[in-house]
Amino acid sequence: MKLSSFIDKELIFWDSDVVNKDELYEMIATKISDLYGIDKTKIFESFKTRDKLGHTVFPGGIAIPHGRLEKFDDLIISVVKNKNEILFGNEKASYFFVILTGSVGSNTYLKALSLFAKLAAKYINELHQFKSGDDFLDFLEENNFRLSEPVKVADVMTKNPIVAYLDDTVEKIADLMKKHNIIFLPVSDKNGTYLGSIDILDLLKLGYPEYTLMLTNLAFLSSLRAYEEYEKKEKITLIKELYRPAEDKIIKSTANIIELGYLLVKNRWHHITVVDDNKKIIGVVSTRTVLHNIVRA
Repeated sequence: MKLSSFIDKELIFWDSDVVNKDELYEMIATKISDLYGIDKTKIFESFKTRDKLGHTVFPGGIAIPHGRLEKFDDLIISVVKNKNEILFGNEKASYFFVILTGSVGSNTYLKALSLFAKLAAKYINELHQFKSGDDFLDFLEENNFRLSEPVKVADVMTKNPIVAYLDDTVEKIADLMKKHNIIFLPVSDKNGTYLGSIDILDLLKLGYPEYTLMLTNLAFLSSLRAYEEYEKKEKITLIKELYRPAEDKIIKSTANIIELGYLLVKNRWHHITVVDDNKKIIGVVSTRTVLHNIVRA
């Protein structure tokens, strides 16, 4: 089904002049209530409730807020192009694709969310050049954007991830994890081919001799200087000594999110590396990504 068929012209607000999120939600809630007879307060509160979980602002000042209503099985989309940026979480946005859906997430909703994320990522220049809502709808029609495709791993993965190489030191990788607030890296050869993975627990093993990990009595640990040992070794220990080869801990970008979830749950993986047909690393997905983009999208 075409994306444009989900967007009522009366729910497109071009060159609006709201000054904060509350005004944005109030404007949309009022119009949806007028068009569909849904209680305005419930709509407004659904947007505010979702706000508490946080939002992502895409490059170019584009945000995709949404609300969920009990006993509601439809999908309503509003598009807002504001004159000025407004504070949205810790960032600013002026372009909004606002979605109202049911309390139980539908596949249609996830497809819409994915498609808007694609628009924000790939068509940022076009989106900011439109002079009216009609221009925006014409753009959707001309490009035949549809919701028929299932949500793919490519739609939720982190692209061009930081990778670790076999000859990197533990110190370098620990610094990268600290700088980018991550605890996992795929391991690659110099050609970008997936070899395995390394995470913070693998690094911490430097401070614990192998025999200590086989013991059950922890009383002796009070005298173990684990972190002093770690600091001594991190500058000279290479990733190839610690990483975990795992040729099967991968997924293709064309796989759908159902397959993604199955692999994570079945294997109790917290991360998975996305590869192309030649096992070149093109992305990563974490359980945190699944939480933010699927479970609590």
